[in-house]
Amino acid sequence: MSEVLAKKLTVLIQQSGMSKSEIARQLGMARQTVQGWTTRGKISKEKLKELCELLGVAINVVLDEPELDQEQQSTKERLKKIIDQIPNNRTDILKAIEILLTK
Repeated sequence: MSEVLAKKLTVLIQQSGMSKSEIARQLGMARQTVQGWTTRGKISKEKLKELCELLGVAINVVLDEPELDQEQQSTKERLKKIIDQIPNNRTDILKAIEILLTK
């Protein structure tokens, strides 16, 4: 992601009092992977979520995203469910349209 993220992760890990080896062990990965996060700032969103949960930090704080209020979070979750239902390929889209047109 970035050098800024690498610095943030380094600070968070230091503040946690855990070693990179301990974090790696608890997340089930190699220490070198955790080292890479703190030097290159390259981490998947899923791993970042796991790391934040382990460290007790909100992911939006790490990513500098605004915190959503309850109504915004509810709307976001509803939209995600709708998006997840959208077919991924043209054939599925055409089938879905055909079904809708026959109703």
